[in-house]
Amino acid sequence: MGPCSAGAILGGSVPSGGEVDSGTSEDSGSGAQPIVCHTDTNLLVKLCTGSAACPPDVRVDPVRFRDCGFRGAGVDVECVCGGTTLCPVAVQTDCKYVKTQLSLKTYDDICAPAFTGGCNMNSLGAGGSLNNGAGGGP
Repeated sequence: MGPCSAGAILGGSVPSGGEVDSGTSEDSGSGAQPIVCHTDTNLLVKLCTGSAACPPDVRVDPVRFRDCGFRGAGVDVECVCGGTTLCPVAVQTDCKYVKTQLSLKTYDDICAPAFTGGCNMNSLGAGGSLNNGAGGGP
């Protein structure tokens, strides 16, 4: 995984293996980009470029933050770091805060704690869901 530059929220392309989340209902006339989801093959967690909980201008750039995305329908944005660790972008409280954090941070900033033991390691619970302590659901 290479370093990523500071985050643009919109733009970029869909990573290979991505799929458009059919559970979203974007207004096709608004010019908003669709929410695209992919499942990380190591952690088996679904990450999406957007969330139904946030407006269309709050998106995770799939190029600059290729291993990051929204988990579930809430405001939980996580990055897969080193293939074995899930780190939160921040302890998010709302969509505006997520957008600000994505514009200020890089992938390396978000994943730095993973390499010093600061993010919770891949710990799959009995139900197969990831226990990362960051809140939100799959």
